[in-house]
Amino acid sequence: MGTRSANSRFLLNAALLVAATVISACDQSTEVRPIDDRIELPTACEVHGEQLLEDTVPIVYGLLAFPPGYIGASMAEFPWSNEWVGGGCIVGDEEAMQVLYCPACRAAEARWRKEHP
Repeated sequence: MGTRSANSRFLLNAALLVAATVISACDQSTEVRPIDDRIELPTACEVHGEQLLEDTVPIVYGLLAFPPGYIGASMAEFPWSNEWVGGGCIVGDEEAMQVLYCPACRAAEARWRKEHP
């Protein structure tokens, strides 16, 4: 996967988070942020070719730190793992968010974490 594709994936994730945050700010009646159906999303993982599935994952608030190499590996090897969503530094009412994920990406992230304790 090239840098252009990785950058596109990063920008898509950022756009999804912003869209979910804006929608969330308008509707505080739910504790789970839904996937925004107004954004055209891919249906398959560009790395593994597997169909993307829906899941509800925790929103993690606070300043996040990642092990060396994690960000690059996540964009190149497991871009659709989406086991959690960063919620920013200010803790909100919502605890979970609906996401799309690739089962092979989640397996690849688990392998990466095992190899990089």
